[in-house]
Amino acid sequence: MNRLFHRYGTHLSRVLRLVQEKPELGEPLCASAPEIRAEVVHSIVEEEVCYPADFIERRTHLRFERGNGRDAYDAVEELIREHGERLGRVPPDLDLARERFFDELSREDQLRQPHAANLRG
Repeated sequence: MNRLFHRYGTHLSRVLRLVQEKPELGEPLCASAPEIRAEVVHSIVEEEVCYPADFIERRTHLRFERGNGRDAYDAVEELIREHGERLGRVPPDLDLARERFFDELSREDQLRQPHAANLRG
């Protein structure tokens, strides 16, 4: 709860209201992250998030944690499709956005490999 308060401040009640209405939104996005599903829905409704990368890179620290948001991406995309549909905000290039996100992560992984080898050697 403390993490949520620090992130949302006076808007925390909006996030918690989502969980009251649909308790499954209180579930974590994935096992490796503390963010809950309601945070994504809040971002879709209140902040007009349309792409998973927007949530993962700009609304949380997931992009900079272990796994770089890979574990959370599917859950975020699913919520965008579900809740964005009701708001008319599902971008037509959502599949392309997925491809770009994971391609970028792959390129970063490749760049890190020689550096990691040099540190061990």
